[in-house]
Amino acid sequence: MVRSYPLDMPGVEFRGHGVTGIYEMDECIAFVHFAFGVPSELEIAQKLTPNYVLLDTFSRDFSEHKRSVLTYKQSEIFIASNARCYPENGYFVLNTRYYKGYINSPAKLIKISDGLMSELGVAKEPVKEIYNDAKTYEFDGFCVRMSSPFMMECKEILDGTEFKSEAKDENLNANLPPKEQGARMGKTIWRLKLGAYLYTPVCLHDGVLYFGTAGKGGDIYAVDAKSGEVVFEFKTSGTEHFIWVESQILLANRKNKPVLISAKDGLLLKEIEFEKFRLSADQIMLVSGGRLYAVANDGAKIYAVCAEI
Repeated sequence: MVRSYPLDMPGVEFRGHGVTGIYEMDECIAFVHFAFGVPSELEIAQKLTPNYVLLDTFSRDFSEHKRSVLTYKQSEIFIASNARCYPENGYFVLNTRYYKGYINSPAKLIKISDGLMSELGVAKEPVKEIYNDAKTYEFDGFCVRMSSPFMMECKEILDGTEFKSEAKDENLNANLPPKEQGARMGKTIWRLKLGAYLYTPVCLHDGVLYFGTAGKGGDIYAVDAKSGEVVFEFKTSGTEHFIWVESQILLANRKNKPVLISAKDGLLLKEIEFEKFRLSADQIMLVSGGRLYAVANDGAKIYAVCAEI
């Protein structure tokens, strides 16, 4: 069964709209997003733009829905990719300008609790976001990084433990931040040329590195961590996000439909029923309790979608 809910606002035209993420909040699933509308003539004269911070909260089966909206009129606009939402002190905090971004956006701290939002204050100075292709991913005795836009290299870590093919899964879940310690690097173990830019974190599972590429087409790769040999390469139109579901991987295929593939050999196992919808370009997804929650579109509107896996 597929259930959906439009993430628009009736009677309000959005000039821009972006989703920061999907989160488990207590027993609910929450979509946090931002939008800005069309200013009136007076607002144009005052150099103001109507801005909206939106919280859509659903029961896990999507049978119940609740919305909370904060409205602002200001010269700056909210940018979804600049924001970060995280748990703190028993509730969630939405920092609307956690990352610097390319343009300034309003710096607010917003409390999220029981499906409602309330402003806490002003956010601290934003930090510079380090993109996945600029990070060094460290494991037991070796690390992986991009030495150039399309060249991945694996180097030994000096004073580290001996390489183990069954290395600890520091990055088993691609949603988690990588372990980065800034250790000293030794000789190069292997290099691998990719066909597109690294977009996801690099995670290690049972001696195999998994990561997604995008920007010039893109695929999801499984690479033997010891030799650098490609175990499999599953063709997509770009993989910006993938999720582990036990021994399987959930990701978007070339048609931006969710599918399950085997983590062992990359074989297609299942096409998730998704009706008319396609995953958003950012491939924002969450898996919990046998369900996929995702941001999707039907060619006209953006939706929150719940699908059985």
